[in-house]
Amino acid sequence: MFFPLLNVPELLETYGVIEFYWLTTDSLGHIMGPKLYEASIRRFDCYFGNLVKKLNLDEVNIILYCDHGMSFGRFINADQGKEIERIVGNDLKVFIHPNVYLKDPDKKDKIARDIVLKSEIDFTFYRESPHRVVGYSDQGKMIFEEKEEKICYLFEGEDVFGYYGSGYNGEWLTALDWLSQTRDSRFPGVPPNIYHLLSNERVGDIVIIINPPKIPIFWLRYPGNHAGLVNTDLMMPILLKGPQLEHLYEREEMWLHNLYTSIPELNFENLEPAREKNSFSLWGSGYGEPNSGFKMSLSPAYRWNFAFRYHDDIYRSWFEYDLYSSYLMRLWTGAGLQYNGQNLDALVQARLQIDLGKIQLNYGGQFTQGGWEINTKKVVYQINDQLALEWLIPNGFGMSFSW
Repeated sequence: MFFPLLNVPELLETYGVIEFYWLTTDSLGHIMGPKLYEASIRRFDCYFGNLVKKLNLDEVNIILYCDHGMSFGRFINADQGKEIERIVGNDLKVFIHPNVYLKDPDKKDKIARDIVLKSEIDFTFYRESPHRVVGYSDQGKMIFEEKEEKICYLFEGEDVFGYYGSGYNGEWLTALDWLSQTRDSRFPGVPPNIYHLLSNERVGDIVIIINPPKIPIFWLRYPGNHAGLVNTDLMMPILLKGPQLEHLYEREEMWLHNLYTSIPELNFENLEPAREKNSFSLWGSGYGEPNSGFKMSLSPAYRWNFAFRYHDDIYRSWFEYDLYSSYLMRLWTGAGLQYNGQNLDALVQARLQIDLGKIQLNYGGQFTQGGWEINTKKVVYQINDQLALEWLIPNGFGMSFSW
């Protein structure tokens, strides 16, 4: 992901807002464990440092965050799916982790209690009424009640979250208040998190939770996971830099799902440019066989080009469309006509464009009645927004002008 990340400055000029997802750290943490997980973070830090060197930090806003944490530990002794089937029995409709769907939802209180008492599953939660969520652990009962967008937490037995021992005393708190008060707890922000999860119409009749150091068993035995309610699963840093983010600098905590709405200037609408750049290029022989020609490319809309090219006494014109785009490449396909002085043929065009910062590689060809022919092998070096040098492999050299 080195080159895609380094392409971000050029993509920012086109789209204005870029969201780049560094996937490898999460995958390595799940599959390989903490050593390669941490190595991936260090690798990202190196690549990100090279990216920052290419940015004007007085004009660019940077937000760096994770979507969740990662915990490591030991697998539970029995597959949670098999445990649910064993405990729930014929009352089970289907189990899709962490959701338990029952044939008879009226039995969810007893079944929720049985699951935590007869397995290694730590917590179960279910919605008892429109404004009340009930949970169980093997140490007691948890109750979350909602009123006027505020939630209070009650318990019977033992306070497994430890909130009351840390200064909470049954107050009605907003979601942000809960996060502020419990951010240093092992179980940060659980009441609003679980309450709103249970408000989803597709959620199970019962939701199960397995907390680290115990790790759920899925079809692959992952040494790392984030299926629990503990701080290492849920908490992450948010790093901010930029003129439009200064109002967030003093914040000590926030819910991640409120991050973008906390930035009034951030808008993901209408990010596409009006069209591609128009261009005109011409080239001549460097050595060996003659190799001269020119090409005009005009764009009526974003991801569309109309091109006309003369080379080796052959005239070609075609429309092409950007069928697939990524941070690194674009795949153009299209159709048109070819005239060689004697015959007029239809053609199908395909071109792979790979962007490596200021260097662009193009490789493509066409299919006509004469078969498949490679017609593009080109390296482009972008001098500035309007001017570029071109090398048509093997012996063509030229320039292109864009607007």
